[in-house]
Amino acid sequence: MSFSADPSLVFAGITGMIDPPRLDVKDAVNDCRRAGIKVIMATGDHAKTGLAIARATGIVPPDAHDEAVLTESDLLEMTEEEFDEAVSTCRVFARLTPTMKLRIASRIQARGELIAMTGDGVNDAPALKKADVGIAMGIMGTDVARDASKMILADDRFSTIVHAIEEGRIVFNNTRQTTYYLLTTNFAEITTLLTAMAIALPTPLTAIQILWLNLVTDGANDMALSTEHGHGDELDTKPVKKNTGIVTKEVLPFLVINAGLMTLLSLGVFYLYLDEGLNKARTMAFITMAFCQLWNVLNMRSLRKSLFQIGPFTNRYVIYSLTGSIIVQIAAVEMPFFENLFGFEFVYPWEYLVVILMTSSVFLFGELYKYLKYGKYVGKKI
Repeated sequence: MSFSADPSLVFAGITGMIDPPRLDVKDAVNDCRRAGIKVIMATGDHAKTGLAIARATGIVPPDAHDEAVLTESDLLEMTEEEFDEAVSTCRVFARLTPTMKLRIASRIQARGELIAMTGDGVNDAPALKKADVGIAMGIMGTDVARDASKMILADDRFSTIVHAIEEGRIVFNNTRQTTYYLLTTNFAEITTLLTAMAIALPTPLTAIQILWLNLVTDGANDMALSTEHGHGDELDTKPVKKNTGIVTKEVLPFLVINAGLMTLLSLGVFYLYLDEGLNKARTMAFITMAFCQLWNVLNMRSLRKSLFQIGPFTNRYVIYSLTGSIIVQIAAVEMPFFENLFGFEFVYPWEYLVVILMTSSVFLFGELYKYLKYGKYVGKKI
C-alpha cells in the first residue's frame, strides 16, 4: 500500500502502546475485598481506559458495562443525595479534576470511613492531603504529591499497601492480646486480694510476691506475645473503626470469666492450706497464681483460634519466656535466699504437679470458649 503524498513510502503497520496493570494487582484487590476494604479508581483518564483497567484488576466484574463508570460530568449533574449514593456504590470514576477527587474523598470521610488514597501527580495533591492516609508513589510520584502525603510507596506497588495493611493488623492484634493478658493477670491479682478481705481471710499474697509476679510472669511474657506472627486470617476480618478502643464488649466476658477462674483457684488453694500455716498457704497461692498466668499466655496467642491450630511451638519467643518463667518461679520458691525474702515454705514435687494440672483449667477454658464462640475457625487451614 502506497501513499499519494509520497509514493516512495510503504505502509508497514501500526504500533500501539499499553501500560498494563502489574500482575499482582488483581490478587491484591481480591485480598482487599476479603478484608472488607473497598477499592475505588478515581482517575483523570478516559472512561473506557479506566473501565478496561478496572476489569483487568478485578475492581469491577469482567462483564461490567460502560454504565459502571461515572465521569465528572455525570457527577456534576447529580444532587447531593445522588452524589453520595454514587460514591457509595460506584467503583470507577473517570475524567476527574483535582477538585472532584477532593470532593469524593470528603464525602467518603463524612460517612465515618477511613480512606487511604494513592497518587503520583500534582493534581492528586489535594485529595492526598485530605485522605486519612495519603500515599504517594516513590518512583513515579512528583515532589508535590510526596509533600502532600503521609506515606511514600517506595516500589509503587499496590500490593505493598495490602501487605502493609495485613502487617498493621498483626501489630494491632498483638497489642490487643498483650493488653488483654496484662488486664486478666492484674485483675486476677486484685480480685484475689479484695475477695480475701471481703470474706475476712488473711492476705493471700504479700506486696513483694505480687511485685515478683508482675516482674516475672508479666514482664517477659507480654513482650513475647507482642512478637506473635500472623495466623493467616488477618484479611478475613472487617476493618476496625478509628474510634474503636483496645478493649471491646466482645472480649469482656472472656476476660472477666478468665480472671474470675484464676481468682477462684488461687483463693481455693490458699484456703485449703491455711491449716498448715499462713506462709505455706501463701506459697501455694503464689504458685497457683503464677501458673494460672503462665497458662493464660497460651490463651492470648490468639483470641479466636485454638492453640493447636496456630501451632503450640510456632512462636519460639513464647516458648523461651514460658520456660524461663517456670524455672525462675520454681527457683524463687526453692532457693534459700528467695525463700527467706518472700516468706516461702517447702513445696513437694507432687504439689507442683497438682497445681500445674489444676491451673491448666485456665487454658482449657480458653480453648472451650473459642470453640463455642468461634467454632467456624476449627479445622480451618492456615
